[in-house]
Amino acid sequence: MYVYLELNANVFSIWDNGGMKKHLIPILTIFLSILVSIFFFRYLPDSMASHWNAQGVVDGYTSRLFNVLFFPLINVFLFLLFKYIPKIDPKWKSILVFEDKFNLFVSSMLIFMVLLQLEVYLWSYWYYYFYCCCYAYSNGGVVYSGFYTT
Repeated sequence: MYVYLELNANVFSIWDNGGMKKHLIPILTIFLSILVSIFFFRYLPDSMASHWNAQGVVDGYTSRLFNVLFFPLINVFLFLLFKYIPKIDPKWKSILVFEDKFNLFVSSMLIFMVLLQLEVYLWSYWYYYFYCCCYAYSNGGVVYSGFYTT
């Protein structure tokens, strides 16, 4: 059975002639983000930290509902944006040369967003030590994947 998310069949079809393989990790990452939001919803406080200054002190707060909806929606938006970018490039055939690296970048970006989501949720749930460790690994992982693709 084929499932389509389409605004235009040529641009946004997710399962198109073997395209499922290259979009499997991003789609699973989006579902993971949704599952994390559903799991943490009842444990999070009504007002959550959403921004930290350079010293690591919280200086911005948002509501629980905003945070729970924000991360899965931003992942869907990023996935669709990165799927659409090659289509609007006038030299889109040149992207085929490094398509594997581009897909790795998209997957890395979405995984980073899920790690960021976990950081915000766990900080709000008072797991300060996990926040520090996860922050270092998530930032290092994205930097490493960027160097790995070159």
